[in-house]
Amino acid sequence: MKKTMSKIIVALLLIFSVFADCITLKVNAATPNFGASIYYSFDGNNYKNIPWNSITDINLRTTSTVYVQTRLAATSDGTLTNNLWTSIINSDASGNEWFTFADYPKVAGSSELFPLLKMTYTTDGTNYSDTKPPLSNLKGVKVTLNGTLSSPESDGTSPFVTVTAPLIPKADYIINSGMINQPMFPIRGEYSLFYSWSIQEWFYSMSPSMNMGQFRFLNPTVGGDVTAKYVDTDGNKISDDVVKSGNVGDAYTTEQKTIAGYTFKEVQGSATGTFTDQAQVVTYVYTKAPIAGGDVTAKYVDTDGNKISDDVVKSGNVGDAYTTEQKTIASYNFKEVQGSATGTFTDQAQTATYVYTKNNVTPSTKPNDHSDAPESSKGNGNGNKNKSTLEKKNTLPQTGDNEGLSMIGMISGLFLIFGTIVMILFKRKRQD
Repeated sequence: MKKTMSKIIVALLLIFSVFADCITLKVNAATPNFGASIYYSFDGNNYKNIPWNSITDINLRTTSTVYVQTRLAATSDGTLTNNLWTSIINSDASGNEWFTFADYPKVAGSSELFPLLKMTYTTDGTNYSDTKPPLSNLKGVKVTLNGTLSSPESDGTSPFVTVTAPLIPKADYIINSGMINQPMFPIRGEYSLFYSWSIQEWFYSMSPSMNMGQFRFLNPTVGGDVTAKYVDTDGNKISDDVVKSGNVGDAYTTEQKTIAGYTFKEVQGSATGTFTDQAQVVTYVYTKAPIAGGDVTAKYVDTDGNKISDDVVKSGNVGDAYTTEQKTIASYNFKEVQGSATGTFTDQAQTATYVYTKNNVTPSTKPNDHSDAPESSKGNGNGNKNKSTLEKKNTLPQTGDNEGLSMIGMISGLFLIFGTIVMILFKRKRQD
């Protein structure tokens, strides 16, 4: 019963102290007062505190190195003494090695503290030596403060110690061991004489609902590419595609571009989303921005190039269609068009010339009355002959006239005969 209560008390203490942003242990006056924290980074620069009660994912496809860092700092009224030390061991509490060292760990400290720091090395996780072993044999380090410093230092800062270890995940070992997606704490270490990191694994076995700032290795499936296309309203490509790659479940984002001479209209597909096992396409559609084109002038000329009708000027934007028209022009017949009667506006002026030929007009004839003949010819024999011929022409009936006269004479004769017969019959009747 006492043992169980002891574990519960330790667990409660850990909940309120271990792995907080700055863990502070208050002890008696004979021991140093300090804060302890654990940090991680995937690029060696932007370190983050291992969060309490959450899981930090290590993506085996994209992460080459994990940087683990321990930090110790004196509290404002405390000291750092040779009773203080910290260690990093490349294994979990069960001795499984999930990493290899990418380089030897590095130690740093405040200006007055740094000369007092000493690093020792271990190849078994228990025994330490001043001799630096081959990197392939290194399992961990321990850093000890060989002196005592009070906080603050002479420059007003607090003494601190940092130990940074670059670690490479053993991807094949992790996958083959079935540890993908399993919460775990793959490294361990200790702060001074007070507590060790590995106790949290024991605590996790008591209360699985508490993640206790664990890591989790991921080996996600490579997803299908997401391609962003940029086209006009007719589907023509107006800018280079942008291809995004990622693992299934990862988030993706595509971007709208600003393109020279086009205005964004709409996006077809999901501009943002998650990678799946299928390729995806996101299409950004743009309308062409209007650009004033050069005028198209229709000219109307004769075959000598003379203007025979007013020009017709058409205006529009580059790429728009234009049409010119043939005119009907009095006294002229259309011959041909020079240039493009139809087409599209460009950034240059264009001309379409309609060419016409002039109609052939036949002059009307008038009777020759010889009024312009010389006087000498009017009185000579030829003149008399011409005169008598003219008179004869004037007195002789024309063909149409003869037919009319004949018809009148015939009718008159009939009436005369009919009248004569009536008169004779009338006289005989009176005599009788």
